[in-house]
Amino acid sequence: MYTETSPLLNDKESNRRRRPPPSCTAILLVSTFIPSLAGFLCGYDQTIIDTTLHLPNFQHHFFHGRLYNGSNPFDYLTFGFFSMAISGTLISGYVCDQAGRKRALIGALLVFVLGTLLDMGFSYSLTFLVGRCLSGLGIGMMMVASPCLMAELAPAELRGCLVGFFSLMVMAGKLSGYYMMLAMGPSISASMSSSSASSSFYDSWSYDWRTPVLVEACLGLLMVWVQWQLPESPRWDRHDQARLSIALLYEQPIDSPAVQQLWEQIGTYNRTTISYLDLLRSKKRTLIGATGLVLADWLTGHATLVKYYAPAIFYASGLQEKDHPLAAVGCTSSLALAAAAISLGWCVDHFERKRLLLLGCVTMILCHLGLGSVFHWASVVDWQTGTLMLAAPSVAITCVYLFIVAYAFTWGSLVLVTLCEWFGTTERAKGVAMMMALVLATRWIQGTSSPWYFCMTGPSSMYFFFALALMVAACFVYRWVPNTTTRPLEAISC
Repeated sequence: MYTETSPLLNDKESNRRRRPPPSCTAILLVSTFIPSLAGFLCGYDQTIIDTTLHLPNFQHHFFHGRLYNGSNPFDYLTFGFFSMAISGTLISGYVCDQAGRKRALIGALLVFVLGTLLDMGFSYSLTFLVGRCLSGLGIGMMMVASPCLMAELAPAELRGCLVGFFSLMVMAGKLSGYYMMLAMGPSISASMSSSSASSSFYDSWSYDWRTPVLVEACLGLLMVWVQWQLPESPRWDRHDQARLSIALLYEQPIDSPAVQQLWEQIGTYNRTTISYLDLLRSKKRTLIGATGLVLADWLTGHATLVKYYAPAIFYASGLQEKDHPLAAVGCTSSLALAAAAISLGWCVDHFERKRLLLLGCVTMILCHLGLGSVFHWASVVDWQTGTLMLAAPSVAITCVYLFIVAYAFTWGSLVLVTLCEWFGTTERAKGVAMMMALVLATRWIQGTSSPWYFCMTGPSSMYFFFALALMVAACFVYRWVPNTTTRPLEAISC
């Protein structure tokens, strides 16, 4: 009897075995979505705490209007938070290499939850300071472990979207924090309007800042429970567990040819750890490029424009009431969230990173030049009363909105994923840790130095300076940033 299999059947069987697994599965989406919620916690905590520190009932509850050694007690909170956050990023670089990305993220969440519980449940200023330090440590660790885990889990054709979701969640967290404080509006307004109230009154209204902190603590605990059940990064996992992680992520049998193909593509991870000093010696060009990208992102002026001048421009234009300073936060956060979502959904994995970054540079340069011109020739700033009068408010508002959209669409969605792609598996955790420490340091400098250098230079000079800085950034991007879109991590060499 003739039993030979036909060539056509052989070809079909061969094609079936070589067929790659689906690029997006339910478990893969969950495994990248849960770490991205760490970005949500970062943005939410920032908005909640920034608002809480300005509440008179909170200040009375902890500090009673006192100065410590002639300085503002909130300076200690800022110093403690940022110093511990920077330390957390560097510590996370070691923990991610030794214990794994998954365990490092779980540990970061537990530290963060402990800090928030201390902030929420105790009534002493020193305890609140310790809680903020622990929260900063946890946030710093999350800013490293979460992007590294997401970058190593995501397939090449969806990496920009899935890793960029961390930045999207930061924006969503800020917006959610705005709505949470808006929901607490009656109690906040009562506390702000009763500066001479008794101690019992302040204690009765303390839930207006305790409740939002409790929400983030509960979310952190929920994330710990879910993350513990998700697979580890196959690029870090042990040799015998890497295939199992790939099979779980892509919902394929562990002995399928597709899993074998992906496992061979990833290769066997060398557990030999690299120190920060070795990283500085062996990856000089990559570190220079990554540092330049972080500094260029800082010099876009996005934090300066949105945090310091957007509310003043909206108020001078009649779009915001003086008694509702959170309105600008909600408006700008909603606009940035929408722009980033469109970019991540349809652009970042279909166009070159360099082209999108250059597009953002050109658009933001035009916005800064427009704002600088309005402040220089069509506005009056009374530095004694802090009053801003605009002769061309429509131009200023258009520039602000266009800048917010351009930044969220390009730089805000691409910087983090680009940094994760530039470093190899053995040095990714420590490389990203150094860059996140630099990001936090620039934010710290921005927050402490912005008020006085604004008064020294004036708004028009600042906008012209940022326009010039963006021109330099555009040259840097054109020279240094490679195209990593849809390329496997193992094929990227910077």
